[in-house]
Amino acid sequence: MTATTLEERILRLEDIEAIRDLTARYADAINKGWNGKTVDADAIPDIFAADARWEGFDGEVTHGAEAIAAVLPEATSLVQLSMHTFLNTRSSPSTATPPPGTG
Repeated sequence: MTATTLEERILRLEDIEAIRDLTARYADAINKGWNGKTVDADAIPDIFAADARWEGFDGEVTHGAEAIAAVLPEATSLVQLSMHTFLNTRSSPSTATPPPGTG
């Protein structure tokens, strides 16, 4: 998208920041294994879309943010330490078609 108006440019920057915030919240919720940190299942419904689909290590698919939050702690129990870091991210949001459930 080539932003032409100030409003479009600001919206684009807000979209980029929202994507960065989402990835940071995901990493914080799912990272675990040090200083007693566990998966924060309560944060998952606010991170995933209501109709999200998640495939576990065993190939089993879970549908829906609430269901994902319910299975995630047990599904990740074999992993003792996890740390997600997003470096050099590049976002190119478009306001032409909002994601389902957001517009």
